[in-house]
Amino acid sequence: MKSRIKSILIPTDFSELSENALKVGISIAKRQNAEIKLVHVVDRFAYLPPTEVYLPGDWLTPDMMLMLKERIRKFSDQFFIDSEIKVTYKVLAGHPSERICWFAHTENIDLIVIGTHGISGLREFL
Repeated sequence: MKSRIKSILIPTDFSELSENALKVGISIAKRQNAEIKLVHVVDRFAYLPPTEVYLPGDWLTPDMMLMLKERIRKFSDQFFIDSEIKVTYKVLAGHPSERICWFAHTENIDLIVIGTHGISGLREFL
């Protein structure tokens, strides 16, 4: 029995590697008639200096969320303007690998297409 992919999650950090993953995901989505869910995860510790700083749970201000949602919308529009593919996008905060896995589980994602910096990046993600 052949299984059908209905939903594809493509995490993005807006890098060239993310664009490559998105192109692969689009190709698969076209063949499978699947929808794509783009996710950008803001790592609350990625932008901190190497000091002990505590940021409360609501550290991502509404202005920052609005800016990131606009950025992911523009990123999405670049690739889906002439496409028949259904695409949705979301901005999450937290540790990227944890939030990506959580999102994939809660949204019943069939496939994750993600860019990596080679085997070391994959090892870190898994």
